[in-house]
Amino acid sequence: MTPQQRLELYRRLGDSRHELADYLAIPAWQRQRFIQGNEARMIVEWLEQRTKLAELGPALLAIGRDDLAELTRAAPAGREMPARPLPERTAVVLTTYDAETLAVTGHLQEELDQLARREERGTLFEIGTFAGERSNWKVAIAEISAGGVTANAAIGRASAAFQPDAVLLVGVAGGLQDLAPGDVVAADAIYDHDAGEEYPPEVKMHAPGHRLQQHARLVARHGRWQRQIRPPGPATPPRAVIRPVVPIGNVVGEDRSAAAARLRRCCSDAVAAGFEGLLHGAYLGRRTEALAVLGISEMLGVDEPVGDEHRRSAAARHAAAFAFTVLDSAGSEPDAQPAAVSGTPGRYTVNITGGQGVRIGDHNVQTNHFGQ
Repeated sequence: MTPQQRLELYRRLGDSRHELADYLAIPAWQRQRFIQGNEARMIVEWLEQRTKLAELGPALLAIGRDDLAELTRAAPAGREMPARPLPERTAVVLTTYDAETLAVTGHLQEELDQLARREERGTLFEIGTFAGERSNWKVAIAEISAGGVTANAAIGRASAAFQPDAVLLVGVAGGLQDLAPGDVVAADAIYDHDAGEEYPPEVKMHAPGHRLQQHARLVARHGRWQRQIRPPGPATPPRAVIRPVVPIGNVVGEDRSAAAARLRRCCSDAVAAGFEGLLHGAYLGRRTEALAVLGISEMLGVDEPVGDEHRRSAAARHAAAFAFTVLDSAGSEPDAQPAAVSGTPGRYTVNITGGQGVRIGDHNVQTNHFGQ
């Protein structure tokens, strides 16, 4: 199609755009992202991104718009550049319970019963496709129990089976400070400790993939990720921050106020807590970029324990929206070559000083991937 033919199509499609989108089986959640008044153009772009523009003419004929089908006939040679295909990437996403998994699968093109399945040494992965605005992703999802060993094993199996470009942990956590229920935190560091014990003078921290963290900061700064919440989010948009988090277990449920106070005292820059050792498993010992994205369901020591599945589900949906926006952003660029950095990769030491916060001491952080 020439530029003139495209403009004519955009002007004349009118209300037939609804029938056209139905015939082309464009998912409802993707239609919600179409800009009002520009639906015709965005349908054409949707086809181009999937190298399916040839389907436009037959689709227009099928809905009775023969007049517009004429506009899709091949343009003279040299008049139009072919559409550039979007980059193809692979991601593994880990969750820990069904609401988180459903929030993640809501961003895939396939319905739940259409997802492919693959079992790797006892870990079951459901596999689908995420079609973003800047990149396309094959996504393998595993719902596993909380625990570092389990997560580490699942990531190892996924790495061998899928060779992913990224690993994401998408879930729900409790807030410690500077957040509100519904907000999202992407962890730029994870404290390494036993939640049931007081903190020692030195606390290890684990760092995420540098590149994913950079794209997370970009997405949070631009503030448009909330448009990807499915179904659409609250009237007041949730915030996203890139801050440290603390993995904790049942101790908070047993003594919430005391545990929350201890966490705030010893990890003064951490803004969220949860997931026990699963966070460690995502950030430890891997050469694949990884990022933990957590939705806040409650403020620990302030709110009553969450018994409302609606709040947990909303937090999971917000986390999934942010995570997939980061994936789309990160997938649009060519692969970067990791820089060689000496020292202990992927973790550094933080000195706790008199409850006054943290001071980062001598450390070596490998910026582009994890430990050997």
